[in-house]
Amino acid sequence: MRQFDLRRPTAMFSLLVWLGACGSGRAAEPESLSFQAYCGGLDAAEISFVAEQQDGRYHGHLSILTHGMTHWMTRLLVDSDSWGTVTPTGFRPLTFSQVSSSREKNRRIEMRFVDEGETAEKLVDDERRNDASLAPADPDDLDPPVPEEARHHVLDPVTALFEMGRRGMAGEKTFVLAVFDGRRRYDLAVEAVGPGSHDIGGKTYDTLDLKAVMNPLYGFRPRAMDFWKNAGFNVFVGRDIGLPVKISTTTFTAETVIGLHASCRGVLPCPPS
Repeated sequence: MRQFDLRRPTAMFSLLVWLGACGSGRAAEPESLSFQAYCGGLDAAEISFVAEQQDGRYHGHLSILTHGMTHWMTRLLVDSDSWGTVTPTGFRPLTFSQVSSSREKNRRIEMRFVDEGETAEKLVDDERRNDASLAPADPDDLDPPVPEEARHHVLDPVTALFEMGRRGMAGEKTFVLAVFDGRRRYDLAVEAVGPGSHDIGGKTYDTLDLKAVMNPLYGFRPRAMDFWKNAGFNVFVGRDIGLPVKISTTTFTAETVIGLHASCRGVLPCPPS
C-alpha cells in the first residue's frame, strides 16, 4: 500500500469521482446523484453528478466540494462538463471543460474533439496563482506535454465514465478506456467481477461490481507517474438504475470510500435526502 501524498488530494478525488460517474444516462429527464466521500473514515468531500441524455445528445456535469481536513488542506472546488452525441457504438464527446480552484491556484481547461470526435484538441489551458499572477514556467513544475498521436481515439473523463457504465451493463467482461483530461493521458483497464449486494447508507443495493486499474501514460511528472501507476478502484453499479452507488480504494494509505447519499430524476442538482 503506497503512502498517501497530501499534495495530491485534488487529483485523487477528481479521479475517484470520475470513476464513480459511470451511469448510463438513459432517461430523457436528468439523473442527479449526490455522494459523500470519506478518507480514513473522516468526511472529506461532497460530490454531485448530473447525467442528461435526450435526442441523441448527452451532458454530464460533475462538481466537487471538499469538507473538513481535506478542505483545510486544499480548498478544492471542481466543476466539469462534458457534451457529446450518442451513436450506435457508444458515447462520442464534442466538448469538455473544467474549472477548478484550490488553496494555491485556479485552473481552467477547455477542449473539443475534431475529426468526427477522433482527436482531442485543447483550446484553453489557463493556470494562475491566487494572487492573479501567471503560474511560473519552471520546467520542474510543469506537466510533460502529451504528444498529438496520444490524443487520438480518446475520451474525456466524464464521457469515459458514461462508457464504463454502458459497456459494463452490456455484459463486457474486460475492456480498456483511453482517457485525456486536457493535461494527462491514461488508460483505465476495467474488469467486471460479477453481481454483488452491498449495504450503503442504510439501503441494500444489488450491484454489478467492477474493478478499474489506472495506467498513466503521458503528461505525468515522475512522482505522479509512480503515485498513480496501477492504482486500483472498486466501482459498484446499481443494477436497477445502471448508476454507481459506491466507489472505494485501498491503494492509498487511508482508505477512501465514496457512497451514494441521494438520487433523484429531473432535479438539478439532487437535494439532500
